[in-house]
Amino acid sequence: MIIERDNAIAILNKLAVNSATGHGQIALVPGEAGIGKTTLLQHFISQNNNRYQYYWGGCEALLTPRVLGPLHDMSSAFSLDVLKVLDSDVSITKLLKIFLQELTSLSQPAVLIFEDTHWADNATLDFLKCLGRRITALSALLIISYRQDETGLRHPLTNLLGEFPQSDTTRIDLEPLTLEGIQQMVGSASDNAAHLHAITKGNPFFITELLATSDIGDEQVPASIQEAIAARLNRLTLEEQNFLETLSVIPSSIEQPLIRQLFPKNADDLLISCEEKQLLETDNNNNLRFRHELVRLSTKSRTSSLWQKSTHKQITEALILDDCDKHIKQITYHAYRARDAHLVLEYASKAANIASQAGAHSEAATHLASALEFDSEATPELKASLYESWSYEAALIEIDDKVISARHRALAIWRAMDRFDKIGENLRWLSRLYWYQGQAAKANQYADKAIRVLESTEDSAQKAMAYSLKSQLNMLNSHMEDAISWGNKALEFEAKDNRNPEVRIHALNNVGTAMAFSDDLAGLDLLRESLRLALRHNFQEHAARAYTNISDYAVGCRDFELAEKTISEGIEFDSNHDLDSCTYYLVGLHAQLRMKQGRLEEAETISQSVLKLEQLTLLMKLPALLVLARVQTRLGRPEAKDSLGKALKDAISTSEAQYLLPARISLVEAAWLSGQHEIANIHIDALLSDDISFTGNWRDSEFALWLHRYKIKNNIIPVDRLPAPYQMEIRGENKAAALAWESIGSPFPAALALLTAPASEDSVEHTKYAIKLLENMQATGALQRASEVAAESGFRYNANLQKSGRKNQSRQHPLGLTIKEQEILPWVIKGLSNREISERFSRSERTIENHIASIFRKLNVHSRLEVLLRVKNEPWIISNNNSVQTDPKDNQKVT
Repeated sequence: MIIERDNAIAILNKLAVNSATGHGQIALVPGEAGIGKTTLLQHFISQNNNRYQYYWGGCEALLTPRVLGPLHDMSSAFSLDVLKVLDSDVSITKLLKIFLQELTSLSQPAVLIFEDTHWADNATLDFLKCLGRRITALSALLIISYRQDETGLRHPLTNLLGEFPQSDTTRIDLEPLTLEGIQQMVGSASDNAAHLHAITKGNPFFITELLATSDIGDEQVPASIQEAIAARLNRLTLEEQNFLETLSVIPSSIEQPLIRQLFPKNADDLLISCEEKQLLETDNNNNLRFRHELVRLSTKSRTSSLWQKSTHKQITEALILDDCDKHIKQITYHAYRARDAHLVLEYASKAANIASQAGAHSEAATHLASALEFDSEATPELKASLYESWSYEAALIEIDDKVISARHRALAIWRAMDRFDKIGENLRWLSRLYWYQGQAAKANQYADKAIRVLESTEDSAQKAMAYSLKSQLNMLNSHMEDAISWGNKALEFEAKDNRNPEVRIHALNNVGTAMAFSDDLAGLDLLRESLRLALRHNFQEHAARAYTNISDYAVGCRDFELAEKTISEGIEFDSNHDLDSCTYYLVGLHAQLRMKQGRLEEAETISQSVLKLEQLTLLMKLPALLVLARVQTRLGRPEAKDSLGKALKDAISTSEAQYLLPARISLVEAAWLSGQHEIANIHIDALLSDDISFTGNWRDSEFALWLHRYKIKNNIIPVDRLPAPYQMEIRGENKAAALAWESIGSPFPAALALLTAPASEDSVEHTKYAIKLLENMQATGALQRASEVAAESGFRYNANLQKSGRKNQSRQHPLGLTIKEQEILPWVIKGLSNREISERFSRSERTIENHIASIFRKLNVHSRLEVLLRVKNEPWIISNNNSVQTDPKDNQKVT
C-alpha cells in the first residue's frame, strides 16, 4: 500500500510518457532517509511493468565507494558490448558513447534509475553529468534519488544537479505523511496516529518500525531505527557527533544563547552544519530542535547514563549563569536529571508555581514530585510544604489515596513542630479531600477538628477558610441557614482584613449557593461575584467551583439558557486549566440538563462517557450515575435496575441530601412506572426519616409532588413556596401544570402531570397528549405505564414504540451540532485545514469556514486546540450515538 504519493506517481507517469516520444526527461526525487523514495519507484515500475526497459542501480555508503557502482548494478540489463567496456579500464566518454548507442537501439523507451546518489563516487557523478546533458535526445527518463538532508550546498551532487537542463528537469519532493495519511496507514485509533505523527514527523520508515515494535517504552527507540540513525551519525565529524549528543539530552526547543555557552568556540559552525544536514531545524522563535524526536532519542541512546548526568549538570550551570529566573522550569528538569538535590529543592516549587498559575496543574504536580524524591535532604518546613503543594496540584487532576496520604504526611510534620496554624489548615484540606471521596462523615469530623485547632490561634485566613468550609459542608447537606451563618462568619473576618480575597471568593460561593437554592435570587448575584473575583485573581479551583454551583442551580431550577451558557463555559475553563476533577462533575450536570429537557438518549450518552473513566472519584461520577439511572428507567433499558441500585448505594455513602433525594426519587418514579407502589412507599418513608432539611425549593419540590401523588400528608415542605408547575398539580390543575412544564422546555414532567391527572371528561385527551410527548422522547419505559392509564381512560394503546424515520441529528447531538457539522468535526480534530476539508466535501472554503465557526460557537471554544481539549474530556462529542463518519472523498471509514 502506498499512501499520499498519488501526485508523485502521476508526475513520474507523465514524464515517462513524454520521454517515450523521443524527448528525454530528468526526474529528481529528493527526500530524507525513510521518506519512501524506493517504495515510490518500485510502485511506479509495478504500474508500468512491460512498457519500458528498466535500468536500476544504487550507490552505497562505503569507505571506498565502488567506481560506477550503479552501472555495475545494471549489468544484467546491458548488452555484451556495454559490459565489455564497463569491465575494462576505459574513459567515461567511451563508456557513455557505447551506452547511448544501446539506448538508441532499444525497441521500447528506457527508464534509468540511480538511487542514493548522495553517496555516488566521482566517476558516477561524471557519467550522470554527461548523460544528463544528452538526455533530451533520447527516449529515456533519468530518475535520480538522493537524501537532501545529506547534500549541503557544497556537496558534489548539488553542483551536478545545477548543470542539468532546467526546462527538462522535474523535482518531485516527497512530503512527510500527514496525520490523515498515518491514520490510513495505522488503521487504528486516531490518538495512536496523532502520537506517531508527533514523534516521527510523518516519516513512513519510522512509523513502520514503531508499529512493528509494540513493547517499546516512551523514551525507547526500535533497534532498526537506532541503527539507521547511528549509521548516519557515524558519518559526521567527532565534533558534530559530540555537539548533537550534548543537545540530545534537552527534550524541548533549545535557545541559541545556551548552545553558544555550551560550545563557545564553534557553536555557529556546528549549528550551520547540522542544519544543512537537516538533523536540526529552527522554529518560529529562532530556537533549535531535532528534526525528529526519534533522532534525538536515538542520539541520546548512544551515550552512557553517567555522561548524561554530567551533561545535565553542565546545562544546569549554563542556564543559571544565563538567567535563572527565565529558565526556572528548565533548571528544575536538568537539575533533577543531574540528581542535584540542592538545586531541585530550590527550583521545583518555583517551577510548579509558574505551571500552576498557567493552569498546567499536571506539570506542576510533576515538578513537585521530582522534589519529593529528595525530601530526605529538605528542612522539615520545606518537606511539609512540598507535600502540601503536591497534594493540592495532584488533587485537581485525580483524588486518590496518594493525595490524601501526602496531606497526612504534611500534617504529621507540622504536628511535630507544634504549628497549630498549619495543623488546622491541613485538617481543613483533609476534610475537603474526604468529601470528594464520598466520605461525608469523615469530612465533617475533619472540618470540626480544623475549627477547634484554629480557634485556639489568632485570627487568620486559615481560620476564616475553616469557617467557610463548614459553610460549604452545610450547604451541600441542604442545611442552608447554617451554611449562610458560617459563611457570613467567614465574610466578617474578610471585612476586617480584606488582604486575602480567597476567603471572600470561597465564602461568597457557599452563601450564594445556599441563598439561591432557598429561592433568594440575590444568591445568584453572590455566585457571579465569586466567579468574577476568582477569575480576576486567578484562583482557578474556586472559579471552577463557581461554574459548577451556578450550573447546578441553573439546571435544578430549570433556567436552561443560563445552564447551557455556564456549563459550556465551565467545561472549557476546566479543560484549559487541567481541572479534570471538576470537568467531569460539570459533564454530569450537562447530562442532567439534557435529561430535564427530555433529550433522554443524549443524556444517556453523556453520562455513560463519564462513567467509563476509571480514575474518577465517587463524587465526580455520581451526578452522571444519577442521570443514567433515571434516563435508563424512562427509556426502558434492561440495565436500569442495576444503575438505580448503584446510584442509591453511592448516594447513601455521601449522606448528602443533594444526592439522596434524586437517588430515592428516581426509585419512586421507577416504582410508579412499573406499578410497584409498595416499593415507592418504602423510599418515600426513607426520605421522611432521613435527616434532610426541606426548604420547598426546586430541589425538594419533586418529593412534595410524589407525596401528593401517593396521598401522603405533607407537613414538612411548604406547598405555597413550591415552583408554579408543582403547585398547579397539587391543586389539581394538571393540564395547566403540563403546559407550564412545556413552556420551560421540560416535556417528561409535563407527560407525568397529564398521566396522574384525576379522572375527568378530558382524561382521554390528556393521556393521548402525554403519550405523544413520551413517544417524541423515545421513553419506552414510561409508555408501558401510559398504556395502562389509557386503558383506565377507556381506550387502547399499544406501548410498543414505533420506530420512526431518521431523527433530526441536530436535536440528537447534545450540543446541537447539525448533521454536516458532525461530519466535519472529526476532520477538524484530525488537523485538516479549511481548504483540505472543503476539497474533501466538495464545498467552498467559505462554507466550511461558516460550519467550523458554528462548531466553535456551539462548543464554546475559540481555537482548534480548545476543540481538541473539549473532545479529549468529552469523547461523546465526536462519537455521539456511536456513529461512524465516512470520508465523502474516498468513502474511507473514520472512527
